[in-house]
Amino acid sequence: MEDRINKILLDIKAKGWDSDRVIAQLTDFREYLKEIKKPFMVRATRVAYEYIGRNDEFAVDVFEERGEGEGTSFEYFLTLLKDADNQYNREELDEYIELMREDED
Repeated sequence: MEDRINKILLDIKAKGWDSDRVIAQLTDFREYLKEIKKPFMVRATRVAYEYIGRNDEFAVDVFEERGEGEGTSFEYFLTLLKDADNQYNREELDEYIELMREDED
């Protein structure tokens, strides 16, 4: 699973942000998560690609401030997914999900 997340991260670093490509990658990743029965991650991934589809970017951030060199909010989101069973990561992912859902209206 971590390899699949790293592949998405490396692709963004190499080719830059392309919403359609990222949505396709997340959709494929979600199907994999369904196969291995990770319902929380399935939901987080779905909410993320739906948000990107509506906004053409990932402009959600759970931090008030982000230091230089810390990466993007989307990179951090994916990093949290690598260990979504960790209680603290899950709490932050819940915050991301809540913020992305606020945009649905």
